[in-house]
Amino acid sequence: MTKAILQQILTIAILIILFVTLCPPNLTWAADSILIIMAQYRQDRPVTLDVTSTSEVSTLDPALASDTISVSIIENLFLGLTDVDPVTGQILPEVATNWEISNNGLVWTFHLRPDIQWMRYDPASDTAEKVRPVVASDFVYGIKRTCDPRLGGFYGTVAAKVIAGCDVINQLPNANVSDELVYGETIQVSAPNEATVVIILSFPASFFLSMTPMWMLRAVPQETIIEFGDEWTTPSNIVTNGPYFIRELTRGVQRIYVSNERVPEELRHGGNIDVIQSSVSEDLGTSFALYQNNRVDSAAAPAAELQALLADETYENQLLQIFDLSVFYYGY
Repeated sequence: MTKAILQQILTIAILIILFVTLCPPNLTWAADSILIIMAQYRQDRPVTLDVTSTSEVSTLDPALASDTISVSIIENLFLGLTDVDPVTGQILPEVATNWEISNNGLVWTFHLRPDIQWMRYDPASDTAEKVRPVVASDFVYGIKRTCDPRLGGFYGTVAAKVIAGCDVINQLPNANVSDELVYGETIQVSAPNEATVVIILSFPASFFLSMTPMWMLRAVPQETIIEFGDEWTTPSNIVTNGPYFIRELTRGVQRIYVSNERVPEELRHGGNIDVIQSSVSEDLGTSFALYQNNRVDSAAAPAAELQALLADETYENQLLQIFDLSVFYYGY
């Protein structure tokens, strides 16, 4: 199953997802239901997945994202140092094949694979071209950029709590921050060579490995950001390295993603979904109506109709109830 499917399914709170023609009539949903869905999608024939979303994308910039929708998309556009197994929660290699930790727990050294490419996709011609390999300095730039308070990224403060020097930069008034300061020696992230990223922590945070899959610590293409500025994430400008490209991002209408065949197969996690079409509908009732009319492959069930659907034998083999961890916070 591709990451995109899991990110569409594993949403905040209790979600009921209905699947069209994915399940054999006698299938009983159980604890291994996700594995059953995976098997259904693993076919040789490429398919288009049609889904709905009730929310807009706020950003495609890894340094700025803080909402579930944006993070889910970034997860499929940009690869991380590591990844998370969606079933077990285990931290897996991604761009980093292996890593070492110093005896004092402060110095983390990541060794990168050489076959990940920056790609530019052209939505008009539906073609993609290789730009250059992803190297260690791309991660250094991406992490240091996350620490820049001028961007206003919420998760820059999260990185600042752990990475040495990031806190120094992140807490400065914007007027005192310059590119020379951000990308200088203060933030303790470096690339001794093209295949090695070294991150020094401000204290021996044993949990840091679980942070390494996070979106704000990903490589980003410096030259593209310099060239296009705030417009670098538009579909016609963006350069990515993940399992999908973004073909269309029309607010209030739809988002379309297409598969990036240049990503190594083991990082694509199998699956045969070639195109993902996500229509935007803020009303759950409308989304469910699209499902009932076979216009989309999955949709969240409206809360007001949940009990009726659970009692309706028609949907017996189409309902999947997922319990997921979530965090809510209140600011005063």
